[in-house]
Amino acid sequence: MVAKKKVGKAVRTKSVRASEQEDARARLIDAAIKLFAEKGYEGTSVRDLATAAGVNVAAVSYHFGSKDALYTEALRSCLAPCGEMRERMQKHLDAALKNRSRKSAEEALRGCIQDFLEVLVSPAAKHSHLVMREQSEGKQRFEPVIREFFQPVGSILREVILMLAPGLPDFALWNAGFRRFLPSYGVDTEKSVLRWRRTQ
Repeated sequence: MVAKKKVGKAVRTKSVRASEQEDARARLIDAAIKLFAEKGYEGTSVRDLATAAGVNVAAVSYHFGSKDALYTEALRSCLAPCGEMRERMQKHLDAALKNRSRKSAEEALRGCIQDFLEVLVSPAAKHSHLVMREQSEGKQRFEPVIREFFQPVGSILREVILMLAPGLPDFALWNAGFRRFLPSYGVDTEKSVLRWRRTQ
């Protein structure tokens, strides 16, 4: 009986510790989103992040390995709605490809635009300030984010638009579709068009 009580107590203690660690990790990500947006990557120290999250400095290394890894996780966290948006847009594209009609392509484009706007105005879209800052700085560290989040969305839109306008040149395609959306999303279109074309 005593042994069972000890085991039960050990399990509860382990559960509490795991919960505390997860909470500390989440606080670090929230602090990173806020501080990187306000002060930039270079202007934010590991100590700044730890202080804002209410954890010790070693927690950054413990949970993420480095400040750079925390930066990446912060961007992934605040761009999570983009991943969900991409899945919905892919469904629109799949439906249009299945039906192969102009009407289905128009419906797919309309659905993609609606999905984009919903993410843009959603309270969950806490990413705009950080993304705007990082995009305007044009640093190399932002490239993986473009490949992971923006390039797949661009590819879906590209396919939908080409269903409506086959043979449209790449730059005309950019002007027709992406240039209308990305500035309001915090993306510098002049820089992004070059990056986007390199991924095609």
